Amino acid sequence: MQLGNRIRTLRLELKMSQTELGKRALIPQTTISDWENSKSIPNVEEIKRIAKALGVSVVELLDDKPA
Repeated sequence: MQLGNRIRTLRLELKMSQTELGKRALIPQTTISDWENSKSIPNVEEIKRIAKALGVSVVELLDDKPA
């Protein structure tokens, strides 16, 4: 599973909007949308913040198995 799809899947499991995830991770909603639509990829620091905001480890976030 691509990272953007993984972020979307985990976010939706938590019933969280892109805006809410962005607020929690201090990342613009438009950036999260770009990741989820495979238009760009997050850097290491952003991955750490997204994982924390989603309540998962970085390893869990980067795991390519289906959520």
